[in-house]
Amino acid sequence: VYGHTWREAVDRLRRSLDSFLIAGVKTTIPYYKQIVTDPDFIAQNFDTSYIEKHPQLLNYQEEVPPMGKLAILVAEINAWGFNPYAEG
Repeated sequence: VYGHTWREAVDRLRRSLDSFLIAGVKTTIPYYKQIVTDPDFIAQNFDTSYIEKHPQLLNYQEEVPPMGKLAILVAEINAWGFNPYAEG
């Protein structure tokens, strides 16, 4: 991403990360979302030891939005020929 200021670039990066919809495989997008909201990152207080100094950023939950769950279900029905979550 690009911005005329650091803050503009970080805001655009955050919006870009929020717009991704990837389901069915794990990604590091939630980790990057943690980074772009970290006060030290926003304030440009980082160097090559940033990750080591911020281990709490590794504690994130993988997000699967409703449309992602639907996409996973459709893919499974397509692959298996039936809904693996339906009973009966």
